[in-house]
Amino acid sequence: MTEQIQEQTPYERLRSDEAIPRDIREQWLSTDTAAGTLTRNYRRILEDGELTPEAKVARAQTLYQEQAPRVVEKKKRLRADLIKAAEGEEHSAIPFVRGACLNATNSNDVIAAQNEADRIVRQLERRADNSPFGATGHSDFLQDEYKRGLEIGGAEGSALCRGALRAAHELGLGTGAEAEWLPREAKHHEHLDRARRLRYASDSISSEAPKPPKALRRSGARRIGSERGPEPMLMGGGGNPLQPKRAKRSWK
Repeated sequence: MTEQIQEQTPYERLRSDEAIPRDIREQWLSTDTAAGTLTRNYRRILEDGELTPEAKVARAQTLYQEQAPRVVEKKKRLRADLIKAAEGEEHSAIPFVRGACLNATNSNDVIAAQNEADRIVRQLERRADNSPFGATGHSDFLQDEYKRGLEIGGAEGSALCRGALRAAHELGLGTGAEAEWLPREAKHHEHLDRARRLRYASDSISSEAPKPPKALRRSGARRIGSERGPEPMLMGGGGNPLQPKRAKRSWK
């Protein structure tokens, strides 16, 4: 007899995406378990034939107050970790000088990168002033400078690459997936794809804990309505006893 394999739901496929690190996937499963336990407890309360509607509402509300904050905190932490992992992939998607750090690690590196950025921007401005078509070819120029930095290597090449990245931000070209000026290889595009999937996964995480089902909330509405005091007694003609009567006009 062949064992039937249950097909995963779209949500389960998203949760099992290989782009998600193993520790975060386990964290996601733990978060879903906590949310699922809360939902199952609601169902048990709803199906309890020994409880009155009022008691079911009260018990569900107590359960929500006790367990929802923990579920919300787990969801918040999970989403933050997914975004952090995506940022790490985006960082790895930027080609850089071998053996060097993408981010400047001291004040000298910062100053050198800023000087290179200023130089690149000035050159682009001069090119724009001398061109009859205005500012054109920014991407090509940035890419040439970046490639030159990769070829030079070392501290000088690192400063040139960091300067090109700074200049790209100033010019609004960016360094994300849309930055075609960066000389990326296949491995860098793989990092970009993983980052995209991680951010998509983070967007799928809600910020709320499961709330009591509508059946319990409807019971609550009936209970609240039954606790209201008696309606004000209406005088003859349906008038409001708190509203002063108007004097009748005398007609000739």
